[in-house]
Amino acid sequence: MAASGSDPRVADLEEDATHLFFSKEFETVETVLNSEVHMLLEHRKLQNESAEDEQELSEVCMKTLNYTARFSHFKNRETIASVRSLLLQKKLHKFELACSANLCLETAEESKALIPSLEGCFEDEEVQQILDDIQTKRSLQYRCSHPAPEIAQNATTSQPGQPHAGVLKQKTLGSLCFIEI
Repeated sequence: MAASGSDPRVADLEEDATHLFFSKEFETVETVLNSEVHMLLEHRKLQNESAEDEQELSEVCMKTLNYTARFSHFKNRETIASVRSLLLQKKLHKFELACSANLCLETAEESKALIPSLEGCFEDEEVQQILDDIQTKRSLQYRCSHPAPEIAQNATTSQPGQPHAGVLKQKTLGSLCFIEI
């Protein structure tokens, strides 16, 4: 039986992620991405380690930190903010936003199977474009620190007075990174 003695069939109707029906407790809360949780816990862990009276994170926090480390798809604040902004622009429900960002699915079919509320609200092409945009943002976050191996392998060092063809140059502008050959 549902809490407060109400009919369990009514509770089933109230909470249904397929139709984006959630209990009242969830109306005023925001969803948090696995990557955001990981960053928060990592920050807390570093704070605890640098404190004079070092305190360890609880077992639950450590398990959560390990879980989010494994399933975090975005490694920096800029990428997280960019993905969140993209998904907000698409007018996704906060549940759909969190699922899309946390799962990083590859196909519209996969997305609609795992996030059924997308069915009927978005065409497959729209969902696929969102997924492609997420993948692009995900891959771009590694560009600065990890240039593509084939580019780095083929890069040569230019000598003064020689043309710069094939030279690998890495430029950073704010949070953007450009690789120029």
